Amino acid sequence: MTELSTDTITAVSGERLLLILQQNGSAKFEKQGISVTFSPDTVNGWKINAEDEIQIGIEKTSETAFSLRIFVRGGEVTEVPGTVVEFQTSVFGGIQSPETVKAEDVQGNQYAVNYQEKQNVLRMEISQTGDYFLIDGESESMGDQTAVSYTHLRAHETDSYLVC
Repeated sequence: MTELSTDTITAVSGERLLLILQQNGSAKFEKQGISVTFSPDTVNGWKINAEDEIQIGIEKTSETAFSLRIFVRGGEVTEVPGTVVEFQTSVFGGIQSPETVKAEDVQGNQYAVNYQEKQNVLRMEISQTGDYFLIDGESESMGDQTAVSYTHLRAHETDSYLVC
């Protein structure tokens, strides 16, 4: 099996991936300054055989976004519980205030991003593959406004407003 590495994709054999896991206790891949570390439980969940081909795609898609894709035996894997993504703040030019950065996936789920000031690294945990968008708390379009639920608004109503 040929091991392949491009700008955004690493293809490894099942045998090699299992060896990496055995030697390091986790499987770490890095592309374009973004490192992704998979836990043994996650990789074991893929039920890999020695002759399988695994493709890990990590791509910086804009100055504030990245994408993670995984294919095992040609089929896409989406569940990656406990996976850690790390990158230097300089990787994404759109980040002005690392300490206020949050991340969001395409479904709008938010993820906490931890800023490790000493190493100047941002770190987040994800549980599925896909596209992630980094939101800089300082330059967020909504500013300091917070979404208020309908229930919360109704809680402020008094009887005089209610029409039965």
